Amino acid sequence: MENKKRKGKDEKDDDEVEEEMKMDKFYALLRRFRDARDRRRKELEELEKSESKKRKVGAEQHSVWVPSFEREDFTNDVQFRGHLCVSQLHLHLLRHVAQTKSRIHLANQGRQFRAELAT
Repeated sequence: MENKKRKGKDEKDDDEVEEEMKMDKFYALLRRFRDARDRRRKELEELEKSESKKRKVGAEQHSVWVPSFEREDFTNDVQFRGHLCVSQLHLHLLRHVAQTKSRIHLANQGRQFRAELAT
């Protein structure tokens, strides 16, 4: 009878020990999971910080110039390297266009005259 009691107690002790081992394994697994999660979170935060620093540095280096104009920019004479101001340049272009038109007109008149002679 005592043997049966001892076996019963031994089995209970073994079951308890086995349960404790399972619980220890479970809590160890939870701790490892939390540690891994925390390490990954820190890695991601550090990566985000380094990327934001790179973006800030990159933005400073690659700034884009956006021109802004005012009405006075187009009304005043502006000096260019060729020493012509905007109004002079405009006059020069108008003369060139007028000369080109007159040349085209003269060429058309010459063609008409030749066509009349040929007939």
